[in-house]
Amino acid sequence: QLSPPAHFFEPMSPAPEAEPADVALLSTIVETAGSVILGLRPNHQIFLWNRSAEELYSVRREEAIGTDYVARFIAPEHQAFVAADIVEVLAGKRTLNFEDDSLLPDGSRRTLIWNVTRVLAAAGSPFGIVAIGQDITERKQAEEKFLRVFENAQDGLLLSDHTGVIDCNPAALTMLGLEDKSQL
Repeated sequence: QLSPPAHFFEPMSPAPEAEPADVALLSTIVETAGSVILGLRPNHQIFLWNRSAEELYSVRREEAIGTDYVARFIAPEHQAFVAADIVEVLAGKRTLNFEDDSLLPDGSRRTLIWNVTRVLAAAGSPFGIVAIGQDITERKQAEEKFLRVFENAQDGLLLSDHTGVIDCNPAALTMLGLEDKSQL
């Protein structure tokens, strides 16, 4: 049973004591969220690991709690950047739409997009961070496939929005007699 501390309810300022029913409700929300929710201490130790995290990473809460998240689950080429971002979040900067590659125990990778905020202890000092993530692996693969098709199409393709043409492929440049996309 997940039992977050009372200050979990209001991460930016000390909170009054929470009622047991409030703690139970928060626990239910965290556990049933369709997003990965994890909490890390400043040393990257996991203190919160919800059901979606268990499902994505194939690691039970009991096995994850207390381990170093960055060392265990972040791709080596992203570890320094993730660690630096954690320091910034602990200093008060929120991170929105942060993408990284997570490593799963079977060796596969998943791309996640994260929103991260700090959690303050009752005295107002940083207790850790809470990160909420979505697996966007399939979306990223679809974007990469679209880009390959777009760039390699034999037909000239133009992309536009309400402001006009925003992109084109090499075939369109050739058809229009242009050398560079900046000439659009």
